[in-house]
Amino acid sequence: MNAALPGPDSVLAPRHASRWPSVEVDDQVIVWNDETQELHHLDVTATLVLRLCDGESTLSQTAADLAHLFGVEPDQIRGDVIRCAGMLAGAGLVEPVAARAT
Repeated sequence: MNAALPGPDSVLAPRHASRWPSVEVDDQVIVWNDETQELHHLDVTATLVLRLCDGESTLSQTAADLAHLFGVEPDQIRGDVIRCAGMLAGAGLVEPVAARAT
């Protein structure tokens, strides 16, 4: 299922599509999508975003977590996180999930 992530990011909590086999090499992940017969080599940043796609955290929360890790403001990386999650969704590696109301 190649689903794009719709906006706005504050209501989305993408979930890692863990049905695909993967292997970790150093700080990177290589994932095989059996549906599309494609191999995906994720860099360090995409690997971090993928790991944070737990179906609970919104993309805004993911950006805040990564901003804290990198020592920058969330607004500086929010767009990159959204684009990365969109790329992961397009590759079938994450699935969009509506975030729970708090």
